[in-house]
Amino acid sequence: MHIAIVRSAFYIDLIDEMESIAMSELMNNGIKEEDITISTVPGSFEIPLECKRIIEEGNIDGIIAIGIIIKGETHHADEIARACTDGVMKVQLDKNIPIIHSVLYVDSMDQAKKRILRAEEAAKILLEILNLRSSAT
Repeated sequence: MHIAIVRSAFYIDLIDEMESIAMSELMNNGIKEEDITISTVPGSFEIPLECKRIIEEGNIDGIIAIGIIIKGETHHADEIARACTDGVMKVQLDKNIPIIHSVLYVDSMDQAKKRILRAEEAAKILLEILNLRSSAT
């Protein structure tokens, strides 16, 4: 299996930790490190485009999208979160490749720190979907 992790560059320390958690879960379940592609984009808004590029360029079975969006005083964060979610869903449906959305949309950095294990859940979900697909064929 070939897996990609597409990650945002915002809040890099937490993103690095989420990537490490996802990588550990994947490798603990038999995915080789060389079969995992990591791609970093500037922000969560760019995640759907990078997912599409990765799918179109190569042999990829699934993607984990990692990012953190923290609400601010304006609606900007709401718009970015919605665009990222809608974009990931569209790419997933158009390309028939599972993309597990682990982009956190939170009120504070403390809340983000409490939710970084979503990356482990994302890896588990992706592996489950890919195993279901392989057993169905």
